[in-house]
Amino acid sequence: LKLLNDISSIKATLQSNHTLFSMTFNDSFENTDIATEIRRVLQINGDNLDNPDMTGKLKVIHTQLDSKQRAEMCRLQGVQNSGKPLTEFGPLLLPEVLEIVGKYHGLSECYESFRTCVADLWTIIDRKEVLRQQKAELAIELDALVAKRREVETQMSNIEMEIDLMEQAELSQHAACDGSHKSKRQKIS
Repeated sequence: LKLLNDISSIKATLQSNHTLFSMTFNDSFENTDIATEIRRVLQINGDNLDNPDMTGKLKVIHTQLDSKQRAEMCRLQGVQNSGKPLTEFGPLLLPEVLEIVGKYHGLSECYESFRTCVADLWTIIDRKEVLRQQKAELAIELDALVAKRREVETQMSNIEMEIDLMEQAELSQHAACDGSHKSKRQKIS
């Protein structure tokens, strides 16, 4: 079984034999759990003889990313089940892997896969980089606010200048009116 589908890691599963598709068992081995699993893996191999890469991916999907199947395969192969296969993927692949888990095994399995390794996934995330990204986003937001403030200040300054011009025009008009009233008074006197 380990030759056909090594459950010890995702890499080991991908490097397992993907070309063997037939095997006979002696009578005492025929009805064992291991024989059943071997038949299942041989079926995957046989269905994808022309595409070994797909065979490896399907083995990962059907054994590594299914928590119950993974636990059973670990038991049969005598491998300790970490129960955290998602930690073997890089952080950029996790959304796609979770989508595959949901597609093939349902949302409850997707949740279970994520729940069991969430603490380990935090160690993958570069906290310093996340903070740098947040700082950069805030700087962009601040620049936009500063630009908006300058725009508003310019508008206010233009309004103040217009008010000043209006007041100067009014004063000039009053001064002209006062001057014309003085000259009329002087003529009258």
